Amino acid sequence: MRLVKPANDSYLRERIIESSIKDGSDELSLPHYALSHLWGISEENPHLWHDIGDYVDDEHGQPAAAISMRPEKRDTLFKLLEYHRGSYWWIDVLCARTDTPLEIMGDIYKYCRTCYAMLDCNSLIISLQSLNIRGQFLITMTVNEFWRAVDILDTLARSAWWKRVWTWQEMILPRQVLLIAETEELIYNTVDVDLLGDFVVRIWRPKEIKHGDGFKTSSRRCTKPEDYVYGVLGVFQFELPRGIKHNELWQLFISKVENASKHCQWIQVSPHAREFDLLTAQDMAHVFQALLGYEPKNRDYLLDALRMVQKAISGAQL
Repeated sequence: MRLVKPANDSYLRERIIESSIKDGSDELSLPHYALSHLWGISEENPHLWHDIGDYVDDEHGQPAAAISMRPEKRDTLFKLLEYHRGSYWWIDVLCARTDTPLEIMGDIYKYCRTCYAMLDCNSLIISLQSLNIRGQFLITMTVNEFWRAVDILDTLARSAWWKRVWTWQEMILPRQVLLIAETEELIYNTVDVDLLGDFVVRIWRPKEIKHGDGFKTSSRRCTKPEDYVYGVLGVFQFELPRGIKHNELWQLFISKVENASKHCQWIQVSPHAREFDLLTAQDMAHVFQALLGYEPKNRDYLLDALRMVQKAISGAQL
């Protein structure tokens, strides 16, 4: 495997264009796969993969430098690469540089062929696969089946991967996202996020949820306050510089949102947004409450809505 930079290589650019045309899809896509995963590293324990250079060359043909990746994910990554022989991949720990513009993440994930999301819980994949996500409807479920589905989905929402701020754009932008356990030995043992989303809509029927309600209740967190901004740039397609102080970054972000709000009726920046300090951010909901002036919502909003559906099921079965 070798790191490549198509922007500097006309042969690679031509090959990528040809592969995109052969794909035959009506949707624009590039012939690359993307990886979404939980880093799970720290300064004290960076999980350096020193012998990655035995398998990967850098763009100059030299063995790649050590990267941070937990050992339990490495075999699964190799199996994915072997399964998709001759393909291109975006793997952040290998491809991203300190000068990589963060706004390009939107296109990287939006136009990838498939994004594989490595979950940090093998049993969760098994539980998700046990749900009849392809054909089950609310009216066909028993109360016990409904609440079992709620428990499984709640476990997914509480997983470390789900609660990453960066996961948001990595999950909603690609045309296909496949969940896979980070220790999986069978590469086809996945769960399609689109099918899972359709299942949730069928059993929940969230007709009354308005634009922005997801922001009000999002418990996603990050360790660096600036990532509450950087982690969503791919979705908003805003260009903001790296390496600036968090308060300056926040002010620039607000200016971008204010400009965008001129073309989007449901976005209204709070008159007090500029007074907010990113260092005090508790989670993504806290940030967007400050930005858009939302009143704090019950963080168990999803569970409350599901309880109302459960009452409807109970009434139908009486």
